Amino acid sequence: MKKRLGTVPKGLEWISEIHEPEVSQEKLVEQKTKTPEHLIPAAKRGLPEELIRATFILRQDYLEKIKAHAYWERIQIKEVFDQMCEQFFEGKKVRSIPQKRK
Repeated sequence: MKKRLGTVPKGLEWISEIHEPEVSQEKLVEQKTKTPEHLIPAAKRGLPEELIRATFILRQDYLEKIKAHAYWERIQIKEVFDQMCEQFFEGKKVRSIPQKRK
């Protein structure tokens, strides 16, 4: 008997068995209500609601100190910025930027 392309050798039948993972009802609802990835701004994509990506220019010596502090404290750089901002804004009243008139 001639072997045909696409036939599965004996003992390896499990390879051709395609099992769709069962998706729970909760996952289906979440997928339907979830905002499509392309509609989420890149600065917020893949982050928790309260976080956003931003790019800043700062002095090189400050960056080296921030990285060293994060290293020795075994924390992430974003945690260093959180601590710095908490200390800086402590006791200060910050007014919102007014909306531009149209």
